[in-house]
Amino acid sequence: MLKLKRIDELGAVKASIAELEARAKFLTDMIKRDMISNGVREAEGDLFRTTYSVAERVSVDSAIVKSLYPIDTNPELYKSTVTETIRVTSRNSQLLAA
Repeated sequence: MLKLKRIDELGAVKASIAELEARAKFLTDMIKRDMISNGVREAEGDLFRTTYSVAERVSVDSAIVKSLYPIDTNPELYKSTVTETIRVTSRNSQLLAA
C-alpha cells in the first residue's frame, strides 16, 4: 500500500478541527444560555462582540418531493454533480489489533 506522510498530517489537522468545533459549540451554547438568561441580544468581550437572534427556517422535505416527482418521469427537476472525497480514518485500532 502507498504510504504518504501527508495523510498523517491531514488526519491530525482534521482531529484538531473536530476538537475546536466541539469547543466552539460548547462556548456558543454557554454564551446563548447567558444571553437568554440575562435577556440581552448583544454582548461583548474584550476583543469580540456577538449578537443573538432567532429566525424560523423553512425547508423542503426532499423525500416527499422525490416521491411526488420521481426522477424517471421528471428528470428536468434533478441535477447531478460529481464529487471527489478523501476519507481519513485513524489506524490506531488496526495497529492495536496487529
